[in-house]
Amino acid sequence: MKKIFAAFLFLLVSTSVAVAADDFVPPVPKDSPDYLAPVPSEDDEVTKSGPNTKFSVVTQMRYDAFQNAQITVSPQYAEDKKNVKIFVADTDNNVMKSVKVPNAKITKYSDGTYSIKFKDTPDSVFFYELSGDLTGFGIITNKGKLPYVIYHYDTEGTITAIEICPERSRSYTYGPDGLIKEYRLDDNFYNSKNKLIKKRKTVWF
Repeated sequence: MKKIFAAFLFLLVSTSVAVAADDFVPPVPKDSPDYLAPVPSEDDEVTKSGPNTKFSVVTQMRYDAFQNAQITVSPQYAEDKKNVKIFVADTDNNVMKSVKVPNAKITKYSDGTYSIKFKDTPDSVFFYELSGDLTGFGIITNKGKLPYVIYHYDTEGTITAIEICPERSRSYTYGPDGLIKEYRLDDNFYNSKNKLIKKRKTVWF
């Protein structure tokens, strides 16, 4: 079963986000260059969950995350969150105005997208385009308490990425193929070539 799962993951290679900034070399992550290493296999004799001195925290978390990943989940999971607007057009002044979303934590990104965590679903996060249309959702482990993992799915419920969050100031996002797509240091996101691609700002309503 694990071999079938691994083969399926390699077929689900996701494309990287386009670079939106000039070359920029950020601070080296604590686990670098380990965060670029492939996921350990069973041949490495790391078949149990939990800490292992052979690997760093991030590598061990990623190994466990891939072992526990669900390839698909029901799209009904986000059925009532398909369109949530945080901006509306003010045609009189030709600008976009913010709209409050009650009991929600909204994270705005510099590429125009945003994500929302609702208080009534603390184990989930929903991702949106500027128009308010849902682009995907994430399922959060450990009730969102550090360290935790976010499994990213598209609107059809197929896995697109696995995000490892070892601490508040950083996270690492991998494609289903096990290769890094982007990582975050504080509020800045970088691609696998260490180029700044977006920033974030979080607010509560």
